[in-house]
Amino acid sequence: NLTFTGNQNITRNLNISTYFRVNQSSINVTGYSRYLIDEIQINNFYSNNSIINGSVDIDVEGNYLYLVGNDLFIINVTNKSNQQVVGIFTNHTSSYQPSNYISVYNGIATIIGSGNFFDVINVTDKQSPKWIKTISNNSLYNEGDIITVGNYSYVSANSLTNEGTLVIINITDLNNPEAVSNISNASSRPNSIFYKEDFVYIGLPNNITFINVTDRRNPKRTATLTNATLFTNGVDGLWAYQNILYATSITSAKLTLINITDLQNPSVISFFVNASSGGLNSPEDLAFSFPYVYVGNNNNELITIVNVSDKNNPKQATIISNTTLFTGSASMTIEDNYLFVTYSRAAASNTTTIIKIFDEIINPYLFIGTNQSWNYTGNLNITTSINNLSEEINEYILTCSFVNGFCQVPFIFHSDGSGFLEINNVLINYSVNYNLSNVSLVRPVNLDDGV
Repeated sequence: NLTFTGNQNITRNLNISTYFRVNQSSINVTGYSRYLIDEIQINNFYSNNSIINGSVDIDVEGNYLYLVGNDLFIINVTNKSNQQVVGIFTNHTSSYQPSNYISVYNGIATIIGSGNFFDVINVTDKQSPKWIKTISNNSLYNEGDIITVGNYSYVSANSLTNEGTLVIINITDLNNPEAVSNISNASSRPNSIFYKEDFVYIGLPNNITFINVTDRRNPKRTATLTNATLFTNGVDGLWAYQNILYATSITSAKLTLINITDLQNPSVISFFVNASSGGLNSPEDLAFSFPYVYVGNNNNELITIVNVSDKNNPKQATIISNTTLFTGSASMTIEDNYLFVTYSRAAASNTTTIIKIFDEIINPYLFIGTNQSWNYTGNLNITTSINNLSEEINEYILTCSFVNGFCQVPFIFHSDGSGFLEINNVLINYSVNYNLSNVSLVRPVNLDDGV
């Protein structure tokens, strides 16, 4: 394996005897991502107090970040070093209240807010977002959270009559969204929601509720995991990956790992608590990209990165600290190679921050000597075969200075980005020259081997 740290050449030599001529040669290469843990840094932040007025929640789809506060702001993040607000959707009625949470799916933004509303906005035209419909319902009152997948929005909200209500809204007809069902969790205020494969997870004070939403008109609660120590006063961040649910709680200051293999009997696997180098202090929202959980803290101006590769023993990997950008209540998400973050307080309240969390093999190429033999445009995250290398190898041999009867043929690999390049299935088909017996040999070799 070759480890690239960005815009780098790495050379591996193939030793070939002076008596051999290469008839056919090929290799396979595979690109892998490399997490930027030791050298992680803030790539860029965007702040504009004259345009952005308050920030509460964000979502990212494609090259655009959607931020809600007093208004909806659409920010082009194609150029991570030069973010630009390209569209603004302003409160459209006098009763329209500040937005609390947003979810964007296939160009449609769904928003809930403290004004007892659910909004549907077409954001296909980034520069001119169009309001489609607003519905008002006491079950959507005040805070909560929202996630939209396909034709349904799932809202964990505070009801005037029953706090902790899951409301499922059918948005197939965008002009007539319909609240098709709800299920109450009694007098418990929800803090977070996550959807995965027809199950909804809702974070509540002292517990997490598991709801099967296969039948959207008749959702069924399958389990409630209660733990007053781990989930004190609420579960503020949720993320499910494979058979594990990750949960944060501000008051308990813990990141908890939960086994959800059996969704009728979830169980706590382990938890991570404050570490000596900063750790968790009022952990709130979280984002996930295996094997790391990125946790936004409400009270100590940092993001904590926890390695969960060993589910039984999660460990702090590092922290990112910034007293200006990371103040207040956090909202974060991951898209492609980047972590997107906004905080609600002080200088950070009108700011979005982009952090590159892992890199890839980018625009790789191969030279044999001074001749380019292969190149790939973009991020290489697949296995590809490089064939027909014999001409370049033989051409290099003609001008080679042999040492002890061998020529070192340099294979020069390049990547613009950090990542791992795996080289395997190196195949050399060669024959013997200089009037020796005409023998054709085929065998697998490794680069840096002799032939």
